[in-house]
Amino acid sequence: MWCAVIVSLIKKVLPILCIPRDSVHLWTDSRLVLTCLQDIPTRWNTYVANRVSEIQDIISNFLWHHVASEDNPADILSKGAGPEELWHSSQWWNGPTWLEQGEELWPHSNTVLEETPLEQRKHNVCMANINGFEEISRFTSLKRL
Repeated sequence: MWCAVIVSLIKKVLPILCIPRDSVHLWTDSRLVLTCLQDIPTRWNTYVANRVSEIQDIISNFLWHHVASEDNPADILSKGAGPEELWHSSQWWNGPTWLEQGEELWPHSNTVLEETPLEQRKHNVCMANINGFEEISRFTSLKRL
């Protein structure tokens, strides 16, 4: 998850800028990221769970928000904007215009979070029908059984 890198950078920069942790707002256009960060890490596979734990440890007081693709400055590059277009893009240099207004005027996305992200941990279940205790006692451990 790329946001782990961003969060590590934020952790290093915040003390230098003397910004209170409870006033930090982070934005993502990924519903999957929001879903992972708002759930317990053990729900995900090991790689994702480790990243989510690391991010949750660093940003426990930060506020996460969803930003629509059309308001996301990073999307300007992903849509193939050239240097000239970036140079004249207010959104690229300043972010969306509503971000300069008070928090009460920020868009409140009613984004439905992902129910089952692809990285969800899989659980294996094994069932056996054994007649009588004598069959079970032949095994030295449940794993061997």
